[in-house]
Amino acid sequence: MVALASGLTAQERGALRIDGAAGTLATDLAECRRRLSAVGATAGEQRAMTVLGQLRLAQLDTARDLLDASPPDRDVAAACWAVVSHHWYLRASADTPFVRDRLPTLRNALAAATPAGPAATATFAEAALVPHAWLCLGDLLTACGDGDGTQAAATSRRAIELWLDLERQVWQPGRGHFRPRPTRGRILLPEPPDATVLAPAAAGLLLASGDHLQRHLHASLSDLLRRPAADACAAAWLLAGAAQLGDRDLLDAAWDRLSAFADRVGATSGGEAGRRLDAMVFAITGLRLATGAGVDARCVRLRPHLPPGHDHLTLRGLVADGAHFDLDLAARSGARRDDEPDEATALGARPGPRLRVTITLGRTRDGSARSFVLQGDGLQYVARLQVGDQLARSLPIARR
Repeated sequence: MVALASGLTAQERGALRIDGAAGTLATDLAECRRRLSAVGATAGEQRAMTVLGQLRLAQLDTARDLLDASPPDRDVAAACWAVVSHHWYLRASADTPFVRDRLPTLRNALAAATPAGPAATATFAEAALVPHAWLCLGDLLTACGDGDGTQAAATSRRAIELWLDLERQVWQPGRGHFRPRPTRGRILLPEPPDATVLAPAAAGLLLASGDHLQRHLHASLSDLLRRPAADACAAAWLLAGAAQLGDRDLLDAAWDRLSAFADRVGATSGGEAGRRLDAMVFAITGLRLATGAGVDARCVRLRPHLPPGHDHLTLRGLVADGAHFDLDLAARSGARRDDEPDEATALGARPGPRLRVTITLGRTRDGSARSFVLQGDGLQYVARLQVGDQLARSLPIARR
């Protein structure tokens, strides 16, 4: 197999390295890295996605410099993306002092830009960005120390009110997914999804009433993956949605869709490369860096899957919550091996296909332990790891 690690001798210490990637996956990863290394002037969503790509590469200093270089902007989308990308940065880096210093500017810009919510012509994805930003702002206020929490609570209440108003306009009970455009009081026929309805979840907005989010992702993905491919951006949203849902069949189909656009990665911007890289690493690891309020705030959550055509991958230099760690994934089958002595119950008397997962915690921002949650098909493991500790478990793969 072709390893992405080749030719990366100049990469920053601790930066992400993926060994064992082959075919279009190796090409995609290398090209995304190349595009992100040529960081230019960006704004709004492009800047946010470039920041996200740098976070995936564990280039935390570069991500912070991009955020630090962004001036206050009262454009609705730009102000929202600024708050959201700072939320992503804090969750990845645990760099509270930097975000605390910037928080007043972010809060003022968001308040000035969204006094009445999104524009009347906004799509669902554009309108959803507003409550997402307010939710992230409330989370940042809490994380950075909001006194008695009054301001954070008021901010979060406003966000939930904005979301519930939007959800009433976009939820389609008969189709089981959100519509691409809010009704705004009009009576409209049901609409099929387009790829943009997956963008909010890909950006970390996982808030919805009841089971609406799971139904939305499943119905939208099932519909969209039956249609001809649209573009590389849509393919990244599909893969991120399938990773969030955790459906193995939909994941494999989304990987195939992403691979169909592998030859076009060289034409993408840094922001688009960041979106694509994030979707790929999320699909492999189950680790979210594009987070939202209330998403994996106190643990490092992993739900790994090997992409099609791969039986082994090693990811070195993953980051989350100020922790740098490595993840080794290997497909196994047949009888339990000598390194699986404590897993008879999980694997059963006749072990079938499974994924051997090894997590190694390298270092943390503050030197303290981190909590890891490792999820598989029908089970999960929870462990508190100190720097230098390792967690190795086998996750059964549910038979199709």
